[in-house]
This record gives sequence, structure tokens and C-alpha cells, in this order.
Amino acid sequence: METRRPIILGFLLLLTGLALCAGGLWFLLSPAQYTATVQIKINPDINDIPSNGSGNSATYDPYFIQTEFEIIQSDIVLGNAIKTLNLHVSVYSLKRQINVRSVRNKRLVEICVTDRNPDTAAKIANTIASAFRDYKIQLWQSEFQNGIKTMEEECQIQEQKVKTMQAKVEQLRQNLNVPSPEPSEEQLKSNYPAYFQARKELNASNEFIKIFREKIDAEKMDHEIPREIIEIVNSATSQTQPTGPDRSLGVLFIIGLFPVIGGLLFLKSSFSQTA
Repeated sequence: METRRPIILGFLLLLTGLALCAGGLWFLLSPAQYTATVQIKINPDINDIPSNGSGNSATYDPYFIQTEFEIIQSDIVLGNAIKTLNLHVSVYSLKRQINVRSVRNKRLVEICVTDRNPDTAAKIANTIASAFRDYKIQLWQSEFQNGIKTMEEECQIQEQKVKTMQAKVEQLRQNLNVPSPEPSEEQLKSNYPAYFQARKELNASNEFIKIFREKIDAEKMDHEIPREIIEIVNSATSQTQPTGPDRSLGVLFIIGLFPVIGGLLFLKSSFSQTA
């Protein structure tokens, strides 16, 4: 057992040294990597979509920024970027080149892309930002149209109810023999209370539909106003200085030589003794 310990120690030193040397060579010989960063501003307030006549209301979502990160790195956004640049890579491969992070606050986001070519890194970063912006615009457009459609359908339902109410009011007027032209409000209220109340409800419903229609028209007009959903604050540019690998870590190769030599000496001495 005692004779085996130097052999085991020698192998451990040798393997450790070889690992350090390999790591050092990797840092020395690996191609330079360049990182390009595009900075965008996400405006969650613009995501308000009209629905069921409830109007626009911003709701705080604690997972908002995480959701946006996932969209940026989604297959549809990265796939569109790959198609635009005609890259011969998979979405999975491109994801490995991307780092998405928030800056200062929830609305400011940086998309960092690393590549061997600084120009390619900048093009990819800017294209991903544009693809993300286009996706968000299309999504907002689609959701806006769905919201308007829901409001118009609800308005049509209310208009149909008003037509039914109008027919009932007219029938009630005939049954009660309300004179034409109609008397004053006070006389109607005193002499024809049922008709007065039914007509009052009909007028209120007509006013509601009028306001509802005005709201729909206002939403459509507001939709035509240019609104920045995703704002590209700073576009990515080609960097002259590489961001990796750290060449100084090539010293690991020299450091690794010591345990390699030590391990070889231990093994030589151990095998000499056993011989």
C-alpha cells in the first residue's frame, strides 16, 4: 500500500497538470470573441388593449420583464432574425450567442451577441432587436383588432336590445293611448307612469350606445397615432476590442507544467523503486 501512494500521487499531479495545460492552451489558441450590444426600451403602458368596453388600464405585472426576455429568445423572434440575415445556424445555436439583461430599470434591456466577427455580432444584435420590435407591433395590432371587434360585438348586442325596448315602448304608447304630440314630461309622469318609465329607460340605453360608439371611434383614432412599443435606444456597433477569451489565463499552461513535471518525477521514482 505504501508503494502505491507515490504512484497515485504522481498520476493525480500529472492529470491535474495536463488539465491546467489544456485550459491554458484553450485560452491562448481559441479565436477572439467580440460582443455587440443593442439597447432597447420596452414600454409596457402601450400594451393596454381595449376589451368589452372596459377601456385602457395599465396593470402591473411582476413577471413582465422575464416574459419579455423569453420572447426575445423565442423561436419566432430568433427564427425571423436568422431568416432576415440568411444565417446558416439553428435557433438553439443562436441562443448560445445571446445574453439578455435589464439595465437600471425594468424598461431598459440590453441584447448582447457574441461572435468571432465583430460586424456579424453587431448585425445579429440589431436584427434581433428589430425582429422583437416587429413581433410586438404585430401582436399589439392583432390584440387591438380583437379588442375592437369585441367592443363592436357588444355594441351590436346592446343595439338589438334597444330595438326590442323601442318596440315595447311603442306598443305601450298605443295600449295606453298616449296622445301625439306627447304632453309634457310632468303630465306623462302623472298620467302615464308606465310609459314614462319605459321611455326613460329607452333614452338611457340610447345614450349609453351613443357613448359606447364614440369610445370605439376614439379607440380607432388613437390607434392611428404612432406609438413606440419597442424603442431602440442605442444600436449595436462593431467592437474593435475582443471580449474573450482572456489571454492572461494562458498562464495556466505554465502553471500546469509544474504538476506535470512533479507527477512524472513521482512516477519515475516509484517505478524505479518497484523495479
